[in-house]
Amino acid sequence: MAQLPKNEAEAKAKLGTFGLQHLRHLRKNLPAEYRTLLAAGTLHRSAYRAQEQAKDQMESLMSQGYPYLMALEVVNQTLLPRQESTQEEEGDLAEIT
Repeated sequence: MAQLPKNEAEAKAKLGTFGLQHLRHLRKNLPAEYRTLLAAGTLHRSAYRAQEQAKDQMESLMSQGYPYLMALEVVNQTLLPRQESTQEEEGDLAEIT
């Protein structure tokens, strides 16, 4: 894995597709985590770290013979953590069970 950038500005400048996708996912689906990372001044370094892990995982899967799209699907499931459940969703789930 590449060396972690020294500061937020450097991390932000180095974000690629995976890092930007991770940021959008956090902002939309995990707003509490997004705000916590933002307040701590580590949001972009966290996204950069996720990006590098995703790139390493893609490389590993493809070297094992996974087709590109299948490897990408596996990486996206890892890169995009499950969203926070809302009370409405929990109520819907309770009705189902």
